[in-house]
Amino acid sequence: GAAMTIISKGISKMAQGDIPLDNMGGPIMLFYIAEKSAKRGLNDFLSMMAIISVNLGLVNLLPIPILDGGSLVFIGIEAVRRRPPSMRVREIANVVGLAILMLLMVVVFKNDIFRFVLG
Repeated sequence: GAAMTIISKGISKMAQGDIPLDNMGGPIMLFYIAEKSAKRGLNDFLSMMAIISVNLGLVNLLPIPILDGGSLVFIGIEAVRRRPPSMRVREIANVVGLAILMLLMVVVFKNDIFRFVLG
């Protein structure tokens, strides 16, 4: 309920540029959050893990090729056009999607390193 709303608003604000990319975190941040919530008790830990899981699920639904959201876009295009996009279009989209994901990984790892290792 409330966690989904917060996550959805967060993704929306990031897409609009209201939240800077510096706020994004990766695996090190997830470990840090898990550790802090575990120290507060099992209930907090399980709640935080559920929020992180939902967050990752929502990210997976972003309309980026390679992710499930990108597959849903292609299914939608096929439903409207009554035929799938050409193999070449899908290949190009997958390369672009992979590039976006690689860039995102670089950003979150850089943020984690500067925040937790060097900071």
